[in-house]
Amino acid sequence: MTASGAASQNRRDNAYLEVASSDEPLESPLSKRDYEFQVKNPDGMKSEWVAFCYPFDDALLDQVRRNSLERVAGKATEAIEPLRKAYVFADRMLGVQHSETLRARAIWEEARDKAALAKLRFREGARVKVLAGPHAGKSGIVQIRRYMLHAL
Repeated sequence: MTASGAASQNRRDNAYLEVASSDEPLESPLSKRDYEFQVKNPDGMKSEWVAFCYPFDDALLDQVRRNSLERVAGKATEAIEPLRKAYVFADRMLGVQHSETLRARAIWEEARDKAALAKLRFREGARVKVLAGPHAGKSGIVQIRRYMLHAL
């Protein structure tokens, strides 16, 4: 696989299609695993569906997935990328509903939440009072909703 893309070929009818991808040599082709592609021109003509083919090294991919999941010691912000990789690899190799995929996703989401919370000035349950502005004098208790964390 090169930076310009990966080839997908259907051996039955020798259909060939070049697929754009990024420079990441393991994750880029894996993100297209089990996909089929079809070409459509502006006139509406369509090609046959072409299955994505690539010589995956499943033993290496599984090793990367496991190592990424184990390399999470330290700050949550530093753990996000290895955990994302573990989740993506599990999803593409094992399936979206596999227990390992669900576990990797939960761990990744927890790290993302912790990293987002670390950026906040106030913590959940803290009592705050507005000192200036149109709401000066009002007070309340900080409540953080999970869906709000990644909008910060």
